[in-house]
Amino acid sequence: MKLSITGLFKRHVKEEKKPQNIDAGQEKKPASIIQTDTWKKPSSDGLVDYHAVTGEGTPEYQERQNSLQQMEAWAKENQIPVGKRTVTDYYYDSKIVPGRVVLMGLGKNVRGSMQYILNELNHNDAFKDFHIYVKTAKDTEEIVKTYIRQNGWSRTEVVTPDSVYMELIETAQFLLTEVYLTAAWVKKEGQMYINIWHGTPLKKLGLAKNAKGKHKNGIQQSNFIDADYLLYPNDYTKKHMLESYKVADLMPGKVLKLGYPRTGGMLEAAQSDQTELRKMLAPNGEHIYAYMPTWKDYLKVDQVVAESKELLDYLDANLREDQILYVNLHHRVSDSLDYSQFKRIRQFPPTVDSYKLLALTDALITDYSSVFYDYLALRRQIVLYCADYELYRKKRGTYMDLMELPFDKAVTPEEVLAAINRGKTYDDEAAYQEFCAYDSVENAHKLCSLFLGTEDEVVVEAIPKNKKKKVMIYSDALSECTETQWLRKTAENCAGSDTVELFISCNQDMVNENKDSAYPLLNKVPVIGTTADYFPSAMGRTAKKLYESGKITIGQAMSIWKYDYAAAVRRFLGRAAFDLAVLLDVTDPEKLLSLTFMDQPNKIMIISDLMYKEITENNNTFLKDALQVSASYMRAVFVKNEEQYAYISQMIGDACPVCYMKDAKDLTQAINAAVIREGE
Repeated sequence: MKLSITGLFKRHVKEEKKPQNIDAGQEKKPASIIQTDTWKKPSSDGLVDYHAVTGEGTPEYQERQNSLQQMEAWAKENQIPVGKRTVTDYYYDSKIVPGRVVLMGLGKNVRGSMQYILNELNHNDAFKDFHIYVKTAKDTEEIVKTYIRQNGWSRTEVVTPDSVYMELIETAQFLLTEVYLTAAWVKKEGQMYINIWHGTPLKKLGLAKNAKGKHKNGIQQSNFIDADYLLYPNDYTKKHMLESYKVADLMPGKVLKLGYPRTGGMLEAAQSDQTELRKMLAPNGEHIYAYMPTWKDYLKVDQVVAESKELLDYLDANLREDQILYVNLHHRVSDSLDYSQFKRIRQFPPTVDSYKLLALTDALITDYSSVFYDYLALRRQIVLYCADYELYRKKRGTYMDLMELPFDKAVTPEEVLAAINRGKTYDDEAAYQEFCAYDSVENAHKLCSLFLGTEDEVVVEAIPKNKKKKVMIYSDALSECTETQWLRKTAENCAGSDTVELFISCNQDMVNENKDSAYPLLNKVPVIGTTADYFPSAMGRTAKKLYESGKITIGQAMSIWKYDYAAAVRRFLGRAAFDLAVLLDVTDPEKLLSLTFMDQPNKIMIISDLMYKEITENNNTFLKDALQVSASYMRAVFVKNEEQYAYISQMIGDACPVCYMKDAKDLTQAINAAVIREGE
């Protein structure tokens, strides 16, 4: 049963009382933490049911409309203007538009895979009623518009302003990206989201990196959790992408075993008549070569520029008259070079798709860029110019030893030239079978067939999952405190468990200030970082102004905020279906309220020392009010001592049981009791 606004007020608005000294002999003692029969049963009452809230005519829909009207009246009464609609308003109020597609390419451009997806969506009559939007930036908008004109993409338009983009991502039927969507997006029921990533990885990604940055991958992780399909062009990529972000067990989507659209486009171009393009690129019939290095962010810019110039100067001076080299360099390098001084070297034309150009080349020169995995599909020569390979491997980490690949390797400009003059002499059959087995000229066509509601043309498979109970433990900062010590011990207790799998969540910015205490714990337990961006609705912002000025109570504010915070936690954690949420150490009131409105009703909270100090010594009114709200949704709240017990019991009343938790053993017992006893 959902609460009415009146019911919400009664549930959360309590008369403020100062805790009284309680005689130890008369105090009502809390039950043992493992006696879960004294806890509240998990209940979804009061949580936000998106389907019901957005279904016109339902009681939940009407409740929200009444809340909006009441808040607007309070705002008018107090002369507080209501701001512009936000992405959260679009999430709840805007309907999905059939046939609306939003694409976002790497660098907010349409090169590579996006080029071939757009060709299919614009030129296949099956999509004649579709309308496609491409997210651009100010520096890519005109380039993308040129692509649209040149390719006759009459069903496509660019979108640059974020305000427009926010509405589109909440009304699109289909969303596709080769990176990840904005942190503001909340996936709606009825949307299809496809993540195709942007390349077969050589360097380590996500939580596979050795650096203390594992807590900063939350946006990628939530995107993967929300994806309906995740394209992997080979089993190698599937293995490392699923393992590196540590959320495969939380991902309800499917693996799409398909080559990248750009690789299919390259194969198609290689089989097609490209006389005009070849004439433009090599007017005198020269042999065409390509140089496409990765950006070396572990070196100073001046050093990267110097190394690039050394190679290009040598090749320009020594290439034959019938050879021409096209280069695609990072803008920091390109901006430092004067291409007019070169005789045999040219930049990639900005409006020619890179993969159509590659289809005309005799060989590819690169270093650690994943483009060589794509180029392998052509079965042509690949030269790896990797003079600093050991440094790269140390700084970035790699999934494989580059030296074990069959391609030509070079460490000097002279060796690069000798290799391309010699031509391909190695056998790449095994590498081709490992990395290009899913490729065909039909890659883009097969991918886009999913927009027609069929999987008949693609190969999909479920993501394998273990059967362990998934437990999310949240701590704002993972600072050096009692609760973090408990968490370390609990992680040890649960390591190797056949029944429980732990995930840690945190505020990534706060952990940045506490890396020494957060690591090496976060090297041992998967972490999903969150931000302090809550993207409140227009009326939610208004409610905050009214609340902060004392015009309305927390209960009245919650009539709007519960929807905002329910959306916020979906952003942070996607569709992750945890069996238990443990709020271990939360001092951010907004994060506390967000976690409170997780779909999962099985939640417990620990009153951390920092939270207790904020409430009692620092008089953090917002946190105190948020705690009163949150307690109603907890199965139990845990305290450490009699002082905390007296204070918290009086504050939250009968909202939920209050129990003692004295150490990490108790925390482990509470977790097991919550997910094993109640879950079986």
